[in-house]
Amino acid sequence: MTLPILGSLPQQMSVLDLFLPGFTNLTSAASQALSGNLTGYTQLMCLFALAAFLKPYVFQLKRWFIEHCTSTIYIESSDETYHMAQTWISSHGLDDTSRSILAKVRTKQNPTQGHDLRTKKALRYAPWEGSFVFWYKNNLIHYQSTLVDVGFRKEERISVTCAGRSSVLKDLLEDCRLEYLNESKNKTTIYGHRGERWRKEKAVASRPLSTVILDEEQKEPLIKDIRDFIDPETRLWYSQHSIPFKRGYLLHGPPGTGKSSFSLSIAGELDMDIYVVSIPGANDQMLKGLFSELPDRCVVLLEDIDAAGAACSRGSSSDDSDKVEFQLADRGIAKEIYRFMFGHERCDGEVERRADEFAAKVPESKFSPAEIMSYLLPYRNRAAAIIENCEKWANSLLQEK
Repeated sequence: MTLPILGSLPQQMSVLDLFLPGFTNLTSAASQALSGNLTGYTQLMCLFALAAFLKPYVFQLKRWFIEHCTSTIYIESSDETYHMAQTWISSHGLDDTSRSILAKVRTKQNPTQGHDLRTKKALRYAPWEGSFVFWYKNNLIHYQSTLVDVGFRKEERISVTCAGRSSVLKDLLEDCRLEYLNESKNKTTIYGHRGERWRKEKAVASRPLSTVILDEEQKEPLIKDIRDFIDPETRLWYSQHSIPFKRGYLLHGPPGTGKSSFSLSIAGELDMDIYVVSIPGANDQMLKGLFSELPDRCVVLLEDIDAAGAACSRGSSSDDSDKVEFQLADRGIAKEIYRFMFGHERCDGEVERRADEFAAKVPESKFSPAEIMSYLLPYRNRAAAIIENCEKWANSLLQEK
């Protein structure tokens, strides 16, 4: 039996033709075009043909390089890392680098700038569904913003890519985190939710506990209990005794008595963020998903829990939380509110006398602290008129009730 023997390759055929068919002919034509042996029109056509021939191989080389020689980190807009990256991009003046930009009206402005046409409804810009490159620590970084399908809606997703390993990208995100924390210093971040995903809503200045007017016999033990609970030794004790590490407080009372303000001040005092859940709009599955995404240290505010009868429908027992009643203002609270409003700069005998006189004219347990503050605010520059008009204000408000 004889086997056919392959003949040798033609001399004009290069080994590359086995992998890139037509390579020899194209390079020969390109060589003639560049040497001037062809007409100008033919030269141009040869160059276009060469570009069309090489295009798919260039794209394959690009895909291979991206797959094997680069690192990418993805950031979802629903995660707080997204805000960290956006803060860093904005602070380094990269907002306008992308060719595709999203414009928004600034909801906050610097109070020192005043109000004029330059600051009213000022605009801010951010990269949107586009890409750009920038240098970071002598590394070229590729930033891209895309829209991805998430269920029945689209959400933005950021990707940052560099050549080599991802250590450079991790350093970049660490800088983003530190700059974001520095900007958020002395602020309390409030989170709401969309379905089972937490979303940052706003950051407000931390409110000191001293600004919340509450009976000291209630305030001090409550604050002490919270501090004891978040102490690392307490957590260790819970773990050693296999007890779930959780603590709840049921704040109840009429509107305006300081429940929300107290929650905000507690979060600011302990350097925690607030996660707000509206109980009437949440089901058991949603609550399970939300609570699984909570950080270790935070304040969870369950709003309107009485409207849904959640204490019964969700199997909660009264032993899980301490009840803290926020009452209407008695004489002592009314006096403390007056001293807070008018005695922060000086606290002398005159302020004490007027505080006692004012408290004596306010009916006990009829008005909330918020209602009393609303009455006092217009008189912040003329405290003497408070006593004179107090009785008239009280009678008018009682008639409305």
